[in-house]
Amino acid sequence: LTTGDPIQMGRLTRGGRPSTCGGPNACAIFDPSLFHYKAHTFVNTSSSPACVVATITTACSVANRIFAGAYLNSFDPANICTNNIGDSGFSPIPGAPTRSFAFTVPAGATYIIVVSEVDANAGCSDYTLYVTGVPCPALALNISTRMQVQTGDNVLIGGFIIGGTEPKDVAVRGLGPSL
Repeated sequence: LTTGDPIQMGRLTRGGRPSTCGGPNACAIFDPSLFHYKAHTFVNTSSSPACVVATITTACSVANRIFAGAYLNSFDPANICTNNIGDSGFSPIPGAPTRSFAFTVPAGATYIIVVSEVDANAGCSDYTLYVTGVPCPALALNISTRMQVQTGDNVLIGGFIIGGTEPKDVAVRGLGPSL
């Protein structure tokens, strides 16, 4: 976060309890000052609701702490409680540089994770945001293997594993005299 990043009005109250997928924390604005933020947008591409876990890791100091909140469909920097669906509860700090929180995202919905300053104009660009729990869009992969096919204990067995519980479309192409 730097002074060149956009500004939001206020910051969320850090209640000391990270949100969970069972429901968000109550949203309250702690300080009506102006704070810089960065917004990271994601989409739940699955056909069912997802429990999303956001983990933020930082090397920032106590003097330039950060805080994270999650928003459903849009983020309004003039009213940071609008569409709020969860927050980290407290800031990562030296000695405890990683904080996680969870929230539920409906099927097909867009969500935004906003990382903001705790202290106005303190800045902190040294953070990493990890997001898990929402399926990623399908990727086309080109997997190829070339090996000598033998017999007995040295027979070549090729294969792959497709994970998950939802049906998937797969295209497989085999070339060669024995396929």
